[in-house]
Amino acid sequence: MTGEHPFAWKKADLFWVAVSLVILWPCLYYPYAATQGKLSFSLNPYTGKILAVNEPEGYTPCVDPTRCFQINDQVLAFGSITFEEFRRNHLLTVFDTFDSRGTALFRVLRNGQVLTIPVRRITKKHLQYVPLEWLFPFTFWLMGTIAIIFLRPRDERWYVLVLFSYVTALWIASGLASISRAAGSGIVFHLLIWFFLPLTTHLHLILPNSLLARRGRLLAPLYASSAALAIADFAHLLHGFEYILSFALAVVVSLGLLVARLFLPAPASVKVATRIMLYGVALGFGPILSFWIIVPLFFHPGGSAAQTYSPAYSWTIALLIIALPILVMSYIYAIYKHHLGALEFRANRLLGAYSFISIYITFYVVILFSVSRAWAPMSERALATTLALSLVFLLSALVLRARFQALVDRNIFGIRHSPEEVIDIVSERIPKAFNRSILAQVIVGEILPSLLIRQSALYLFDESRIETLYEQALPPDEPAPAPAELAGLFADSRRYLPPPAAGGPRSWVRLIVPLSLQAETIGIWLIGRRDPDDFYPASDIHLLSTVANQIAPMVENIRLYERAQQEIAYRKAAEEEIRRSEERFRTLFEATLE
Repeated sequence: MTGEHPFAWKKADLFWVAVSLVILWPCLYYPYAATQGKLSFSLNPYTGKILAVNEPEGYTPCVDPTRCFQINDQVLAFGSITFEEFRRNHLLTVFDTFDSRGTALFRVLRNGQVLTIPVRRITKKHLQYVPLEWLFPFTFWLMGTIAIIFLRPRDERWYVLVLFSYVTALWIASGLASISRAAGSGIVFHLLIWFFLPLTTHLHLILPNSLLARRGRLLAPLYASSAALAIADFAHLLHGFEYILSFALAVVVSLGLLVARLFLPAPASVKVATRIMLYGVALGFGPILSFWIIVPLFFHPGGSAAQTYSPAYSWTIALLIIALPILVMSYIYAIYKHHLGALEFRANRLLGAYSFISIYITFYVVILFSVSRAWAPMSERALATTLALSLVFLLSALVLRARFQALVDRNIFGIRHSPEEVIDIVSERIPKAFNRSILAQVIVGEILPSLLIRQSALYLFDESRIETLYEQALPPDEPAPAPAELAGLFADSRRYLPPPAAGGPRSWVRLIVPLSLQAETIGIWLIGRRDPDDFYPASDIHLLSTVANQIAPMVENIRLYERAQQEIAYRKAAEEEIRRSEERFRTLFEATLE
């Protein structure tokens, strides 16, 4: 019954570990390369337009407009490199013409006038928040590495998940350095970003289960088109914004496929997995929506970009990093739920706690920004208000945490009752079950759905016989159990049993719970499939053992009641037989007298 441990390693895994380490290097190097030099403005690498201007802390503010960049300035050249040369040669970087002192002359066009503006290179010591951005590609790299090391089987969905994770990690990492094109990051970014659309489409067509039988007819042209667009982009045949449309289309298609699965006929476990994935998408990208669209409104009347509130940049990056792992965790758990059981956690508890912290911190920071916006600079009144607001949020968290968990359990995972409520249900309903059919109905209809258990059977021992109290969703070819077989299962009781390598009778069993009464085993409870992950951690095993301890005396009471009823029936039958015998004797005696 134990089978092979789902995390068992083989020598072939060393190759995949080497692959993950190779991918890790650019994921760390490109963000690092971006910190080695930065400009005080953002430049569109296709049009040469200045997108935003941010004077870094520690530098003297520019007071002469003719020696300062302004938004929508058109860069014509920097040093000896014209912008047209820079645009067509992906190996050129912005810093190629900077001298040893870290300065260069930029020629820009503003209102029909050509200006020459000196630019200084921002060195690493002035960059306080960039290291946080390293965690964005690292998070997706970690997603792919978890799949490589721990997840089985290595089928199509495994390859697509790993490829999606690593490609996403690489284009995010190279994108952080692509503005200056450090270390060839511009080439890597513009080659990989085009494959985000086919990979996300492929991923959501096969996860959490296969949606199309012949998806190759759709995916092959999609991959081919992306490759052609990547080549066209490299050859400067595009205008430069098309990859943004491709990225946006990938997000829309992914969400559309997930939402469509909610309305298509599918097993309950697939519905749960789909809701978990949507939950991860909403919470993983929710803070991005908040801090790139909503929060800027607090800092600039018409703000729509992150650059309009640079003082809040560190908070923005930190909260996005906190939220992003929710997306990764939800996808891995929803897809490979059967292989993560040995980690001893439940998805609803982990994701519930993590997402509550993420959402709560996000709302706290947004409200804090809106309150503190009224005071500049900070005053004693503002400080007191901030502290009072923090105290209110802290006290509210103690009240809202459990309710938020219950909301997630009910609407995402389909868990209707907490463990404490399950015990209350058992205490209330079990004593009212006066016969086997009512007891089986209470267990199958009330207790098991509350624990998301979809497959189980309960057998009772009666001397040398086996009595079936109920069987639920067993395999169609499952043979009836023998007493000796059930007795042999007690050695593995009260611990999780991973899926065996080979099937067979009782191979569906994941947990064995004995029913004991006064040191005597009166039955055995076999429990199998469970949503969303078919796993039973120690806390849930203890809960089911408690439920079994409450079922056992009721089973014995039903047996005593049945025996009493049987004895009463025997006695009535005997009395009826005596009455009939007396009646026959009386009739015979009267006939004899006549």
